Amino acid sequence: MKVFYHNDNDGKCAAHLIYAYYNIDPPDVASEIPITFISMEYGKPFPFSEIAPNEKVYIVDFSIEPQEMEELLQITEDVIWIDHHKTALEKYNGMFTELDGLRSVSLAGCENTWKYLHEDEEIPYYVALIGDRDTWRWEYGDETKFFHYGMLAYDNKPTDAIWLLARCNTAKIIRKGKAVWDYVKTQNEEALEKRGFWFSFQGYRTFALNSDTVRSSEFFEQVVPEAEVWLVFRYMPKSKEGAEGYFSVSLYSHKVDVSEIATKYVYEGKRGAGIKELRDFK
Repeated sequence: MKVFYHNDNDGKCAAHLIYAYYNIDPPDVASEIPITFISMEYGKPFPFSEIAPNEKVYIVDFSIEPQEMEELLQITEDVIWIDHHKTALEKYNGMFTELDGLRSVSLAGCENTWKYLHEDEEIPYYVALIGDRDTWRWEYGDETKFFHYGMLAYDNKPTDAIWLLARCNTAKIIRKGKAVWDYVKTQNEEALEKRGFWFSFQGYRTFALNSDTVRSSEFFEQVVPEAEVWLVFRYMPKSKEGAEGYFSVSLYSHKVDVSEIATKYVYEGKRGAGIKELRDFK
């Protein structure tokens, strides 16, 4: 079995839920199903050569192009696609509706994965916290923020032990995250002062920051609340494929559908936020 997941907390949590479902608390009897987890980012070629004929494949919190899905289905029809990114679902425009999985923009990738695997069972709190931040709902306030930073303080690949702690002692990770956030906030404030600036982007009043570390929309909202769009960028000298350099740009907003902006630069995103390689950025 192969599990392809987006390389963020939402995607890692979704992949971990699959691991737990098959190898920790499976629905029938205890089993040890060999699973290969493959981290994905947009812009990274999909590794078709690693998939065996008729192998079960999960794609969670991530999408591939429709033509790539056609190619994948030629290798195996046992494909389960779970996603919540608005532009990805719109791109498919009714294609592959029979494909197994769960695709809904109302919940995060990890929450959709839980509902697919466990149907009507209540979503665990740690999963809800990750989903709360990833979809910018903020129903749990500071606990959502602190849990996010607490998870970043540990190795959190899908099979790492931190996920068992997240299930059993969510409060401990929240406490850890509070300490991490206090440090990150100080570093972010210094970055904003030294490398932040205002400009008009796509007609919106935008606060931009040249930074390799600040990736937090809740922080921007606290310190620059009047911005319509927050934008973080960094220049990457060379892409993974060895082509020319590019700008890696993150867009955040609670007021503007930045996924609509990002699609102008060939991007998969959700309404409130997005990250993509931009080679023609202006």
